[in-house]
Amino acid sequence: MTFAAMAALILAAGCAKIENKSTTNDVQHAIGFSNYAPRNLTKADGTYASSTTLANGKVYDVYAYATGNGIAFTTTAIGTQFMNGVHVTYTTGGDSDPTKNTYTPTRYWPSGDAPQWLTFWAYYPVQDGNGISYAVPSGSNGLGTYTFTAAASAASMVDFMVSDVVNDKIYGTAAGDHIAVNGVVPLSFHHQLTKIIVKIVTDNNDDCTN
Repeated sequence: MTFAAMAALILAAGCAKIENKSTTNDVQHAIGFSNYAPRNLTKADGTYASSTTLANGKVYDVYAYATGNGIAFTTTAIGTQFMNGVHVTYTTGGDSDPTKNTYTPTRYWPSGDAPQWLTFWAYYPVQDGNGISYAVPSGSNGLGTYTFTAAASAASMVDFMVSDVVNDKIYGTAAGDHIAVNGVVPLSFHHQLTKIIVKIVTDNNDDCTN
């Protein structure tokens, strides 16, 4: 083999190595969640979020849609469904530690040089037996609608909360436009109901006979 041929072979091998080099977005990164509720309910019982965090072991549902890279999410053009009511279990400390918001199977951020953007929202608690139902409008991929039926007994009432929409995110390691830092989606829940208790006290000392 001539020197020129050897040089060409080495150059070709070097180019192939560079072309196949992985970038950050070529690696699978799990989607994680953190959450908090900005306004607490200090007098609620154990079925409610009694502080700015969810109660230990409580479960919320997450929805996500994927749009193309550089294509912003809108309520009329939100792309394809990526997560459909995924049950996420909160463990104490999960407001700041995303590993304590667990779900299966694990979903991963879209990869590649131009990954799709993801948009997320969630509600608490899950639909099962809580008087909550969620429906996507017929014929579209809109945000959908929630229907909530209040329990007949106050003791059975749940604290229905919906998160803000987290728009147009991709995986990244530093804060910036459209970046979910280290793959964590921050969900901010807001109470949709107000618990009001009305009590009527009668005065048995009143004489109503005259």
